[in-house]
Amino acid sequence: MRPVRLLKTAAVVTSFAVAAAAFSGCGSWVNRIKYMFAPEPTLSENSDSLSKVPTGERAQAENAYCYQSLDSDELRELYLTIGEQLGKTYSEEFSVGNTTLSVFDEALLAYEMDHPEVFWLNLSSRYKYVDYGGSLDIELNFELEGDELNAAKETFNQKIEEAVAQAPSDATDYQMEIFVNNYIIDNCEYQSEASMRHNAYGALVNGAAVCDGYSKAFQILCGKLGIDCVGVNGLSPEFNQENDESADNGHMWNCVKIGGEWYHIDVTWNDGDAHIQRYLYFNLTTKEIQKNHLISPLYGENPDAELHNIFVPECSATEYNYLKRECVTLYDLDNDSELLAAFLQAVRNEEPYFDFLISDELDYNETTNAISDSYGYYWIDTVNSYNSGGLQISEDTRFYTYNTVNAVTFDLNYIY
Repeated sequence: MRPVRLLKTAAVVTSFAVAAAAFSGCGSWVNRIKYMFAPEPTLSENSDSLSKVPTGERAQAENAYCYQSLDSDELRELYLTIGEQLGKTYSEEFSVGNTTLSVFDEALLAYEMDHPEVFWLNLSSRYKYVDYGGSLDIELNFELEGDELNAAKETFNQKIEEAVAQAPSDATDYQMEIFVNNYIIDNCEYQSEASMRHNAYGALVNGAAVCDGYSKAFQILCGKLGIDCVGVNGLSPEFNQENDESADNGHMWNCVKIGGEWYHIDVTWNDGDAHIQRYLYFNLTTKEIQKNHLISPLYGENPDAELHNIFVPECSATEYNYLKRECVTLYDLDNDSELLAAFLQAVRNEEPYFDFLISDELDYNETTNAISDSYGYYWIDTVNSYNSGGLQISEDTRFYTYNTVNAVTFDLNYIY
């Protein structure tokens, strides 16, 4: 649960003088009263170098980053052989010469990470084998086979097409990424006991999955809509603790390429009740995601690790971080015209919420306490004053604090 605070605002519209008493000793009256005589503050617009692309013109993204990262012909040949076997209706035994289980495991992991649509591989026991000392006989374990598998594939592909059909008809990659994030959140529920929970079938068809199901579904839909996307294996003890799971359970999320730069996104962690929670982990840098995510090592770097990756891009860009891009940042409590402009715009658009960030230069707890004690009242009265002929914010408005990302959400209630 996130912290919730209640703003006990005075009766709005004509309550400026009454609310002012509550502001005694907090902030500058010069700064407060100037808005009574100044023009409305205006909000600067974000520039965007991305072009909109009609959905019908979006080509499937290749997303073969793990294959391209394999450093030998032997591994690439194994990768392709595994693909041929997983393309069959029934699992069959096949021989692999001059290799070891470690090499086979690396190739299999690379194929899995590049092909999240392969939902029929049994993830609890991926294969059976016989080791002849230099060669292997392998049989992959399928969850489904024959007619049952064909029917499941048809249902799965239909769900993917239904999702793609709901995408915006004309959008930038960033806007399309927002659609995919929200589509999965709206159509999937986190369930640790659901069948097929570890794959995209569970997320897209059954509407119930855990983190790897969310991640694989996100990767598939991004790829279908022409956006480069990869899965990332790791750990997240904090998330596991909140969901009563073992601290060493694996976690999975994604990296996505927007505007030529890579970003981390965790759709599972974005699946929350409040609006802003949908975007708390939307396009983060590597440094930001590592605050509460542990990225597993690349294959071969640490043989003792439980989980591995084949390809993980370095993410350092911030241009398309959702919160930084979409939310105004408060740098000074007494120089808040940009915040008031954004707040007023949210009210005029009849948004149910108003999100903003608090600058790293401010102490987050001190600032949110000041908002609760006085500034929140002042902002609401000021916005209502500017919008005196329109919608008014009621006195039972609450705000939520998200200190890990310096964010605040006003859950707006209106007087109709």
